[in-house]
Parts: sequence; C-alpha cells; structure tokens
Amino acid sequence: MRAFFDTSSGTNIMVLSRILYMITLLMFLAMNGHLMVLETLIMSFQTLPIGIGTFNPDAFILLARYAGTIFASGMLLALPLVGSLLTINLALGILNRSAPQLTVFNIGFPTSLIVGLILMMVLMTDISRFLQRLFTQGLGFLQSLIETMAPLT
Repeated sequence: MRAFFDTSSGTNIMVLSRILYMITLLMFLAMNGHLMVLETLIMSFQTLPIGIGTFNPDAFILLARYAGTIFASGMLLALPLVGSLLTINLALGILNRSAPQLTVFNIGFPTSLIVGLILMMVLMTDISRFLQRLFTQGLGFLQSLIETMAPLT
C-alpha cells in the first residue's frame, strides 16, 4: 500500500486511512457535529463552573464503561472487512497446500486487494448511518458525563 509522509507527526500514513479520515470528518461537519460540540462546551461551563474543586468520582467509572463502547464500535466497523479477508487468506492457504506448484502469492495479493476495495465500496453505503449514530451517541455520552461530573453538594 502507498503511504503519505505526515510532516507534523513525522510518520507515514496509509492512503486508505487518510481517505477514511476525510470521509469521517466530512460526515461530522455535514451533520453539524461541530455545532453540537460547541453546545456541549457551553453546557459544560454552565454545569461545571470554573473554580470548583471536586468532581463526582462516578464520572470516571462512566468514562471507563464508554471505552468499551468505543472499542466495540471499532470492531463492528472493521469486522466485515477483516472477516472476509481472513476467509480469503484461509482459502488461499488451503489452495497453496493442495497445489504447491501454483504460486498463490501471485494470485493472493491482487485477489485480496480487489476484494478489499469492493468490500470498502459496499460498506461505504452503511458507514454514514453508523457514523451518525456513533457521533450522536458519543456527544450524548459527553453531555451525560459532564452532568455526572457535577460536584456533590
């Protein structure tokens, strides 16, 4: 796979991850996510005034629980692609064992690449609903976290 060199972080970034990042950013802006973040910021100043000394410790438990939701969402997003590519590689491994004179490497890489791109194209139709639900759920969680962090009186 091709990669870009990111001068700000000094690392290489894959082209596909850059495309997915741009799609996610455009979806976030299209559903007015930036305005929802600003509303949440305003609400945080109303709920948690500047200068309070203590927070409710239950908020950190809530934050740890939401980490599992983030992990599960990432798995749900990647599972169809990873599962199908794993199945293809398994089939190519069986083909390599049954016919060793056939160079599976010459067949396997283009096959995995084409199937991966086709699956990405198919999954792009559902990614907007998934991301919209994820953004809405995440911002709702952020608002409930801020409300939970309010100091005990």
